[in-house]
Amino acid sequence: MIAAMSSAWMAARTAPAWLWLAAVVLVLALVAGASLYHLGASSTAADVVKGSLDNLHERAKINDKIKGSSDGALCRKLGGMRDECGHL
Repeated sequence: MIAAMSSAWMAARTAPAWLWLAAVVLVLALVAGASLYHLGASSTAADVVKGSLDNLHERAKINDKIKGSSDGALCRKLGGMRDECGHL
């Protein structure tokens, strides 16, 4: 077992320089890719939260406008005719 580990260590130590360079470049590319992926994911999540807040603010404006309307005005805005909404 130790002999097999020793020969594997020797083989790794005598690997060509281009192989070591390729391994280093691969590791750096993986680290950079993971970092960029994480940044993109957090940016997307922030955009979703911002969109949700914008929708809530818009909905609050609409709710305030509706609460301030009379029953007759609401009936007409929803498509009712004047004679149908007149008694409200």
